[in-house]
Amino acid sequence: MKKRIGFFEIYYAFFKIGLLTIGGGYSMLPTMEKETVEGRNWFNHEELINRFALAQSIPGIIAVNTSVLLGYKLDKIRGALASCLGVISPSILIILIIANGYEKFAQNVYVQNGLKGVRIAVLALLVSTIVNLIRKSIKDYWGVVLAMSAFVVISFLNVSPIFVILVGIVASILIYYKRGTDYDTSTS
Repeated sequence: MKKRIGFFEIYYAFFKIGLLTIGGGYSMLPTMEKETVEGRNWFNHEELINRFALAQSIPGIIAVNTSVLLGYKLDKIRGALASCLGVISPSILIILIIANGYEKFAQNVYVQNGLKGVRIAVLALLVSTIVNLIRKSIKDYWGVVLAMSAFVVISFLNVSPIFVILVGIVASILIYYKRGTDYDTSTS
């Protein structure tokens, strides 16, 4: 029987994710992967990516949605509550601290330059995450074709991502059935 993960252990893990993530939902993925997949072995990469994708389809904050879905998998309602509280606590605390002293430091050149540096770091994290997602998710010619088509259609033709996802699902099913039963669906 699998050992139950405690409320505070879940809270602490997601508190760290919330504390170390700057820039929103997408930038939290590397931190979340490091903490929950590599560090604690609570999930595998595919489980994390699947819940992250599902969280994007639910209205709300991606970081909170993902945390709730992951926490629920760990310990149902208790896990969802612990992960949600954990991931939002650092933001609330930081906002309270900043609100207290913002007027004093808003025009400070060092503060402004520091925030520019944070933006660059977030961009680097996003690029790293995208490269890792591509390496782990696109495994063959058709995967490349579907990914590139989706990128072009969403980025340059302004087609709704929901429509592109639905078309991608249908295309993936058709490709799978066209290949027949000899197609290897295992991840390597």
